[in-house]
Amino acid sequence: ARPSEARRAVFAWSHMWEAPNPRYGHWNADFPYVSALACTEPIRDEQRAARLQASRQALAGLTPEFAALGIQLALEDLPRTCLGNTSDEVLWLIRDINGLGICLDTNHLLKETPQEFIRKLRARIVTMHASDYDGKDERHWMPGEGINGWKLLVKSLAAAGYEGPFMFETHKHKDGRPIQAEEYARFVALHPLH
Repeated sequence: ARPSEARRAVFAWSHMWEAPNPRYGHWNADFPYVSALACTEPIRDEQRAARLQASRQALAGLTPEFAALGIQLALEDLPRTCLGNTSDEVLWLIRDINGLGICLDTNHLLKETPQEFIRKLRARIVTMHASDYDGKDERHWMPGEGINGWKLLVKSLAAAGYEGPFMFETHKHKDGRPIQAEEYARFVALHPLH
């Protein structure tokens, strides 16, 4: 069953809601996704091909293991020199791995717009992390306080058929003030996916 519209806005600060690892002690069964992160920085150019291949092999092995537990594995786009820092690199990492989804992190795309990323990966996007940034590095600001054009971004997600959760990966405003729950709810009301 699909989560209700009210549950689409998951107010979160970190990846804890996605962690199925028993040492974390919990994960949200309504949104059983795990973001796979492929980075220890910096990755030098001469290391990149070997790291990409190793990550691809690991993803191919982990995806069916998570699926057997009823959990969707999703490769998250990452910034800077991390693996998966462009849609083309993400496409290469996931090619021919059935069941592996994508986690769109709107705060990590330093080499293309979220709209370009969505256009290339469309149906493979199964979850997302919503926050804003300055285009220079990840900042985890409240959506609307950085460079992401949210009306167009949400429209692109809807056009791609995205039905997953709208997960905020932020807890502060650009000026450092904490974000109140009502602000998340207001943002979702102004930017409906459907």
